[in-house]
This record gives sequence, C-alpha cells and structure tokens, in this order.
Amino acid sequence: MTLSQIRSLVKRATGSDVANMPDFSINQLINLAQKEVVRQTLCLNKNAAVTTVAAQEQYSLPSDFHKSTQMKVGSVFLEYKLETYIDRLYTTTPDTGSPYYYYIDREADKYGLYPIPSGVETGKFAYRAMPTAMTADADVPDISEMYHDLIVVGATYRVFEQLNKTDLYINYFSMFKVMLADMANDLGIRQADDTPRMMTSQDILDA
Repeated sequence: MTLSQIRSLVKRATGSDVANMPDFSINQLINLAQKEVVRQTLCLNKNAAVTTVAAQEQYSLPSDFHKSTQMKVGSVFLEYKLETYIDRLYTTTPDTGSPYYYYIDREADKYGLYPIPSGVETGKFAYRAMPTAMTADADVPDISEMYHDLIVVGATYRVFEQLNKTDLYINYFSMFKVMLADMANDLGIRQADDTPRMMTSQDILDA
C-alpha cells in the first residue's frame, strides 16, 4: 500500500472523528506506527558497503542503524557481552570470506571490528535498520506489504488517542498489540534457521 492508501484506510476507520485533522498530521502518525512496528520487531535488514582502513578499529554506523538493536551474534570477547555483536563483515563472500566480529559504540555512533584490519579491504555490513519516513502520497512503507495492515491499526489508535476517544483508543491499541505479537511470532519462525543467529520470537517480544 502507498501512504495515500494507508491514510484513506485510517480515515475510514476513524470516520467523522478525523475530519478536522490535516493529512500531514495523519501522515506523521502513520510514520510513527511503522517506526513502532520496526522498533518492536527489528524486521528491517539492510546491507551497507564497507571499505576498511589499515589499523583502524572503529567506523561510522549507517544513518538508519537501529541503535537499540541487540543481535548477540558470536561468543567471543566477553567484555563486550552486554554490548552488541551485530553481524559479520565478509571480505569476499559469506561462503569463502573471513568474517570480522563487531561491537557497537552507541555513544560515538560507531561500530568497532576485530581483528583490526591490516590493510584496505571491501565487504558488506549487515545491520538492523529504522524505516524511512514517508512524505509523498506514492511512498510505500519499508516493511513487507503483508504487514501494512498493522501500520493502519497503529496509526488509527494514535488518532483516537489524540482525539481523547478513550474506548476506541483502547480497542485499537489492543488490536495493534495482538497483531504485533503475531508478526513477531511469524518473523521468529521465518528466521529460526538463519545464520548467523537472527532474532527469535522471544527476542523480538523482549526488544
């Protein structure tokens, strides 16, 4: 669905209650709904190109990196156990490349790698991302289309919350939470066999 289509569904669900709310305000609530879905389920996986520098340990995180991500990949370097191993950088391909392990320095907006490169290498940095805000009517959510209805429900409960329609807010908020749990469970099943280890449904619900 496009932003315009999602907004139309939100308007239909809220009826005359939303008549005086401008489209840009509804768009903001739609973007908040998608952001909440992504924050709770860590469902956006992206790759970024990486070029290492000799003897340099830390590199800037992608601008859309999900800073609350906790992948817990790998079992080495226990001093970083409470921080985050996110994924691996392969210098050639996942099948034949030598992996680096990463930790996240949230305060510096950087990630560190080990072993520290001895020279220039290129590779792929896999990470969990936050969605891009939708602004144009033709924009589409970053999450899979199978979960777009969740954005509609999430935006609808936010409209009722702003309008102080308590009963309707509670109904849609409860529906949103149930649908979110279903999505998390679905993602957990889909990712159960992924390597390196991805999130389980329990990890997602605890995020």
